[in-house]
Amino acid sequence: MVFWFFIVVAALTGLAGCGGGGGSNSPAANGPTITNAQVQPSTWSSGGGTATIEANVSDSSTVTSVTATVTSPSGTVAFALVNSSGSLYSGQYTVPANTSSSTAQTYTVVISATDSQGKSSSATAITFTVPALDQPPPPPA
Repeated sequence: MVFWFFIVVAALTGLAGCGGGGGSNSPAANGPTITNAQVQPSTWSSGGGTATIEANVSDSSTVTSVTATVTSPSGTVAFALVNSSGSLYSGQYTVPANTSSSTAQTYTVVISATDSQGKSSSATAITFTVPALDQPPPPPA
């Protein structure tokens, strides 16, 4: 009886110091990492067109949403970017023609992401300009 008691106590004492396995259940320290955020094309004519907005988004937990927020001269709109391949998220935005004869229109795009831990992050804002009818397009960035 004493012998079994000793084995049980020794086993429990030895396991008490065990830190357990690594695992991935610890929450992410920060929100998702957003890299290579871009708007294509990078140069616009006054006629506008379709912008492709994309970024690579990764996280130590699961990425649950990626959103692009576009601020234009006429207001702000936000929409989901879709996971198109691996960590690449993308979406499209219709850029209207600039019908002004003298004033360029500047657009700002911010890509934000949220993970399954509820943590979020945003990429540095991207800007692009649609020139006025009488202005040449800006040089490529």
